[in-house]
Amino acid sequence: MINDPETLTGVVLNGAHGIYDVHTDIGVLRCTLRGKLKKAFAQAQSAKLTGKANLYKDKSYASRYQRNEEDSAFPSRLTAGDYVKLRQLDDSTGLIEEILPRQSELLRKDANADAKRASAQTMLANLDQVLIVFATTQPEPHFGMLDRYLAICESAKVCPIICLNKIDLPHNQSVEEAAGPIQQVFAP
Repeated sequence: MINDPETLTGVVLNGAHGIYDVHTDIGVLRCTLRGKLKKAFAQAQSAKLTGKANLYKDKSYASRYQRNEEDSAFPSRLTAGDYVKLRQLDDSTGLIEEILPRQSELLRKDANADAKRASAQTMLANLDQVLIVFATTQPEPHFGMLDRYLAICESAKVCPIICLNKIDLPHNQSVEEAAGPIQQVFAP
């Protein structure tokens, strides 16, 4: 772990194409990954695609970034909610030096996975609660999707909060009937 006084701790807000917005105590910095992290991510992604079990060939940096043995592997991508250690380069940019271990993660089945290789994508990391918002009308609610979200929350051991909005608009009575059992299970 990096304990340099110039090192900041932050949380990833979003990212695309190797560029991440990270919220820190001094504001939001646009960051990229340190070279060794880029290499570790590339190896993790390669191993995921080829199905190799050992993701870490270069032990000099792998042990630094690998979580404990119970965790399956180094994350194949940085996700919103991940905590990182970074070095500020100037007023608006930084360099991510280390990825801190995830406390929780919300996973979904990879849409590109085939039957032989089931794989999962991390949607969000380090969650305490999930707020699931569904409209009662415009658009019509899709309770099958709500069931999927609740199953994902259950498997991640994250507390879901369900919010039905647009309840003041005219809606089909079947919506309230379908929401009844859900309300009984999840009401405080």
